[in-house]
Amino acid sequence: MSGPVQRIIRIVNDHSQKFQSHRNLVLPPIQILNYDDQVIFEAVDTDVTVIIPNANELFGQSSPEKNLIIEIPAGDLSDEWTIDKDAALNKVYPYAVYCSEGNDFAVGYSSPKIIIE
Repeated sequence: MSGPVQRIIRIVNDHSQKFQSHRNLVLPPIQILNYDDQVIFEAVDTDVTVIIPNANELFGQSSPEKNLIIEIPAGDLSDEWTIDKDAALNKVYPYAVYCSEGNDFAVGYSSPKIIIE
């Protein structure tokens, strides 16, 4: 059995215009994590605001607020957020990422999600 892992979720501006309806992307759009894994958000080339509903359920005591708002300047990383042992298994935790570049919300193939397995 392997131990906890650290995953980085990147928010990037799609300068190629490949996805014409949305210029800002979350990569990967779906992140599957286990208990004690850590997630870090990286704002690659735009200032972002990550909004995570029910964060206290997902991250436990490290997020005393029900809804977590993380401000990240372009080129920076967020703090590490550890998945709590009491997070619900097989539950989908959707979240949103607002990007100042383009004044819109980043997407993956759909809204970004964290899933606990």
